[in-house]
Amino acid sequence: MKKLFLLLFLLCLLTVAYISFNRLFPKEEFNAIFLIPEDAVYILETDEPIKAWREVSGSKLWKHLRKQPYFNELTNSADELYQIIEANPAVFQLIGTRTVAISAHVYQPKTYDFLYLIDLENAAKLQVVQGYLEHIPLKNYTIKQRTFKNQSITEFVNTKDNSSIFVSFIGNFLLCSFQKKLIEDAITQKDQPTIALNPKFTEINNLAGTTGLFRLYMQYAYIDEYMQCYLQNQDQYINSLSKSLMYSGANFRFEEDGNVLNLKGYTNINDSANSFVKALLLSGRGQLKAQAVIPQRTAFYFSLSCADYDTFFSNFENTLQASNEWDEYKANIEKAEKFLNISVKKNFIDWIGQEITVVQTQPKGLGKDNELALIFKAKNIDLAKENLHYIAEQVRKRTPVKFRELDYNGYKIGYLSVKGFFRLFLGSFFEKLEKPYFTVIEDYVIFSNHPQTIKNIINDYVAGNTLAKSPEFEEFIDKFKEASNVFVYTKTPILKTTLKNYVSAQTWQQLNTNQPYIACFQQIGFQLSAENDVFATQFSSTFTDDFSKLNPLPPAPVPVLDSAALPEPPEIELEDLGADVYEEKFPNGKIKIEAKIKNGKKHGYYTEYFANGEKKVKGEYANDLRHGTWRYYDEYGTVLRKREFENGVEVRD
Repeated sequence: MKKLFLLLFLLCLLTVAYISFNRLFPKEEFNAIFLIPEDAVYILETDEPIKAWREVSGSKLWKHLRKQPYFNELTNSADELYQIIEANPAVFQLIGTRTVAISAHVYQPKTYDFLYLIDLENAAKLQVVQGYLEHIPLKNYTIKQRTFKNQSITEFVNTKDNSSIFVSFIGNFLLCSFQKKLIEDAITQKDQPTIALNPKFTEINNLAGTTGLFRLYMQYAYIDEYMQCYLQNQDQYINSLSKSLMYSGANFRFEEDGNVLNLKGYTNINDSANSFVKALLLSGRGQLKAQAVIPQRTAFYFSLSCADYDTFFSNFENTLQASNEWDEYKANIEKAEKFLNISVKKNFIDWIGQEITVVQTQPKGLGKDNELALIFKAKNIDLAKENLHYIAEQVRKRTPVKFRELDYNGYKIGYLSVKGFFRLFLGSFFEKLEKPYFTVIEDYVIFSNHPQTIKNIINDYVAGNTLAKSPEFEEFIDKFKEASNVFVYTKTPILKTTLKNYVSAQTWQQLNTNQPYIACFQQIGFQLSAENDVFATQFSSTFTDDFSKLNPLPPAPVPVLDSAALPEPPEIELEDLGADVYEEKFPNGKIKIEAKIKNGKKHGYYTEYFANGEKKVKGEYANDLRHGTWRYYDEYGTVLRKREFENGVEVRD
């Protein structure tokens, strides 16, 4: 962080130099965007850095982040610079209304860094100042000069760790970075600017305007590459957005006494992409209503909405017809329709209403992909049931899968054993749903690969634990438009519990270490709403420094035992709710768990074994609840304890 303070110190020093040379040299001005390398993932820019800093540093958010060591050191350095500027009005006047920009770049695989640009206004004089940099006495630093494409670069080398800071002057801008490559890329951009001359960026730049504390620009072409710095594997949703969108430009504000962070602006699309997003832009806005059945323990949901999915489906096919994907898509549709004797449009598309939602819920021990659900809003639920029943019957006739529809907690659970059914006509967004189970709640059809996920969603709905019944969520969603095309929501404290199998080990360790400084952004929402040929864009997050609100869900009550705690039965992952018996084995092939199943519930005997084959636990269930006498053994077959249960409640031994 001392390196960052050196950058801030150089800014002050060079500003003083600017005052000295101000009247000696002619002007030659650049706009910051002309110098930013073409692979910028995002750009932060402000024309009033001191005003922005005053408001940010005085916010509750910043005061909370200062409790984190990294941010505290950053804040201390910035505070020192701020005190210098406040003590020198002439410096404040010059810096206070100058453009400052920061751009992020992936300069090598899984590694990114920043380029800092400060507008010091006059051009030629800065070249003279650069000549004096190598004579600045800085403790523990040596100073070198180099040239790249006839442009001088000054390198400050830390003699303790051999790290470097690179500084250059291009036109009216001072450029700083910890990576030489980013300075060199900026020098290259000076003569052949890429982002600045892209009409798609110009469109968003003009629409976004210059209000707010600062502006944020996103370039989606590099988002996928950037996210690989954190994720173990590529994410299909991020990859799709990276190909489908071009630029976002938005202005940042604090609202509601600093408790809400808000970015509002616009986003345009990649015209050459054959995508869902392009079809949505052409299909009108749809209402956001799926929160009526989405559980409160949801970590993340992604909603695609339009005025009518029949229109959307036509637009989606039209975007594909101009691509090399059309022939394969059409052939797959025809093959599925012929095999099952169905019409995808008549038996599926025609009953879909305005919204399709992908939901990731808090893990319950089912594996990293098993908590995923796909929810369709039906415009006619009776028509949906009729056609789903027809498709299920066609599947039953033509495949060897034997699954009977069953009742669970008052709702029927069915099964469509057609691998890749959704990918056929909804694209790669839905490729994870291979052979989905489904149920119907209100006007919604809910699909999931795992029947236990369906059971859990039913349980949450019956208990009234849906987002629609969460005052916190209802207050948050009121900040957004009622009708949109894309809506992404996450409850950050819960999201963190789902990420272990997706992020790198290093990222997971950082998430754990910095939990209070991540979970403080309690709810996050992102929305795209069609407006002519672009999307109106909003990003909002609620902030809290009340640590009592950072737990994802209230902890389950812990039973008090009058002797040493005994292991509880593990969660059973039922791949087939129609099965009569569940069996799980150790890697050596020996049985680990065996249980009797009835209508998707544990009902009857239950036995758990040690790896050596000896019994570990033996008892019985009644409708998923422990009932009767349960015996616990050691690895040699000796009974350690007996426990008595009545409908899941422990009674006296």
